[in-house]
Amino acid sequence: MGISTLASYKGAQIFEALGLAPEVVDVCFSGTPSRVGGRGFDGLGADALALHASGWSESALPLGGADAGALPNPGDYAFRAGGPGVAEVHLNDPMAIADLQAAARGDGADGGKAAYARFAAKTDDLNSQISLRGLLRFKKPKKGAISIEQVEPASSIVKR
Repeated sequence: MGISTLASYKGAQIFEALGLAPEVVDVCFSGTPSRVGGRGFDGLGADALALHASGWSESALPLGGADAGALPNPGDYAFRAGGPGVAEVHLNDPMAIADLQAAARGDGADGGKAAYARFAAKTDDLNSQISLRGLLRFKKPKKGAISIEQVEPASSIVKR
């Protein structure tokens, strides 16, 4: 990014806000681009209050137990099964991970190629449901491909 000191970072406006409504961006991150929108002050406040309530709730966990003082796990990073149609969607899907492990071990007559193909297909499917990147689509160029003579050689790019 070309930023090597704090002075060059301050006010550089090199980021884009994701998941925040224009009302929040205008007040808290003035001048920062935001093309997708998201949560406003009311939603952020409700999230903070809910998180606070979960940390100070009178839970039904038995006193003296290992989990009595633990905060509830919202499951943001861990797969949680909940039955058909109820399970949370995560990129760390158990079946995708199992296929990745099988591919890395080289299981099967094809040396793990089929397992990797299953992993890649499952991950692509999950990505389209979960991440912003998964919503992006490639556009086909309006005119044909450019000739190879118009492309800078890799040897000159690597020098830079």
